Amino acid sequence: MSGNLVSLLNNSLNNYDDTSPTWRAFIDDHKAYLIANSKTYTISMSYMQAYIYDIKRYLRSINYPTNVAWIIQLINNLVNDIPFIDTIGTLLIPPFELIQNLYTNYISAQSSGT
Repeated sequence: MSGNLVSLLNNSLNNYDDTSPTWRAFIDDHKAYLIANSKTYTISMSYMQAYIYDIKRYLRSINYPTNVAWIIQLINNLVNDIPFIDTIGTLLIPPFELIQNLYTNYISAQSSGT
């Protein structure tokens, strides 16, 4: 790996938020891939009531990084936290390693100018 790419990865470590339009577009382009490789989590009614309108708190409760909540919302067609209510029942959640790999590919593509 080139020194520039290593530097980019180190500076971006755990920075998976949606502040970059190109990163957001990259994830949107890979939405079907994320869905196909996600696990379906069934959420009990009592759990949903405890985390109503707060997907980040729910993700934290299952030890999943909250800085990718927007990706979970995207693949579950949730426009924001409001639809995360006690009637949802299930969530698709990809392995976090999959998002890490996509981010590495994104950074690599950015550093090579593609």
